[in-house]
Amino acid sequence: MNLKLIYRWIPAIISMDIIFYLSSQTYHQQDIRPKLQEFLPDKQQIINTFSGVSFNYGSSHIGINNLGVYGFIEFFIRKTAHFSIYFILAICVAFALQSKSKLRISLYTVVFCFLYACSDEFHQSITGDRTPLFSDVIVDTIGSVFGLILFLIIFVTLQRRKRAHRSLKSTLG
Repeated sequence: MNLKLIYRWIPAIISMDIIFYLSSQTYHQQDIRPKLQEFLPDKQQIINTFSGVSFNYGSSHIGINNLGVYGFIEFFIRKTAHFSIYFILAICVAFALQSKSKLRISLYTVVFCFLYACSDEFHQSITGDRTPLFSDVIVDTIGSVFGLILFLIIFVTLQRRKRAHRSLKSTLG
């Protein structure tokens, strides 16, 4: 196996290690509500702004009334973290696969991230005080798709610039 290919996979492996580490923690270890109380002591403004917002996520009802202000905010932070880490993972996987066609990069990246998200939720099922949710797999996969889109935009732009530079160089040279 070529050393360059191995190096390309290092960012993806690091991202996967971070996801695995975070999944290994119990909910209690990741609970940020006490920090939120410290940084956002004025909860009345949050209640006034978001008291009408409620919805179902998985089998849970999400809203200030049942989660409390800090639990409600924590929910969005946690889901943003899901989206973001898989956004990054998709960029790293696509980077590792960049020698493939854009279609294969896209297909392999999304399938890889989806399967890793499924394995992550399974891992959470055997970790104490965690609730695996297929809804999280969906959020993770959506994050992956957006990361892939950004990667492809950058990849295509760089390819075009490279071609234009070569063309200009051959014309002048």
